Amino acid sequence: MTYYEQTLTQMKRLLDDCKEHRYASFLADCLTDYADSKDVARFQKGFSGSGIFENFSFRDSDFDDPALAFWTVQLFGGLTAMAIQLAKFEVANRSMDIPFMRKHFGHPAEVIGGMKCRQCGKRFINAMDIAKYITPPVISAIIVDGLENGDLNSRVSELLQFRSEVLLSEQETAKRRAANTKVAVSDSWAPLSLCPDCGGNDLIKCRFLKSLRTEAFVALNR
Repeated sequence: MTYYEQTLTQMKRLLDDCKEHRYASFLADCLTDYADSKDVARFQKGFSGSGIFENFSFRDSDFDDPALAFWTVQLFGGLTAMAIQLAKFEVANRSMDIPFMRKHFGHPAEVIGGMKCRQCGKRFINAMDIAKYITPPVISAIIVDGLENGDLNSRVSELLQFRSEVLLSEQETAKRRAANTKVAVSDSWAPLSLCPDCGGNDLIKCRFLKSLRTEAFVALNR
C-alpha cells in the first residue's frame, strides 16, 4: 500500500474500534476511490470546512480509560494531518518522502504545564501534562517510522496498548527531567484539586521549559 492508503487504513481502524461506523464507511469509500483511480477528491472534501468531518470528535462514551482516549484522539489527529498533506501531494502529482516527513512533522515541545501549591511551594506535573508534552515526538515517530518500515498497524497497536517503545522512552525522559528539577510527578489523568504533599487547595498553573544543557526543566514562573 502507498503511504496515503496506509494512513487512511489506520484512521478507519480507529473509527471502527470506536464504532464510528458512518465515518469509517466514508474512509472506506475514499480508499476505494484511490484504489480505482488514484482519486483523493472525496477525502479532501470530507476534511474541508463543510465536509463530513467538520464537527467530528470522538465521544466520551467510546472510552473507559482516559489514557486510551487521549492517545486515540492524538493519533487520529496526527494521521489526519499526514493524510491531508499526502492528498495535496497526490493532486500536485508529487511524492512525499520520509526525510520530508521527518522534517515537517512532530517538532518536540519545549514547554510542559504543571501546578504549584501556594501553601507549601511544591510544584508537580501529572500524567496528562506529560502526555501533552510528549505528544509531538511520539505521534510523529509512530506514523513516520511505521510508514517507512511498513508496520504502521503494529505500531498503532503498541501505542494503544501502552507498550510502544517510543512512548515509554519519552515518558521516562520526562519523568527524569521532573525528578532532576525537584518537581513531583502524579499518575493522575485528572486536574489535581489538592496538593499531593500538604493537602492544600490553593493551586495555580505553572510552566516549565526544557533545559538544553541538562536533563531537567526550568521553571518559567516563580
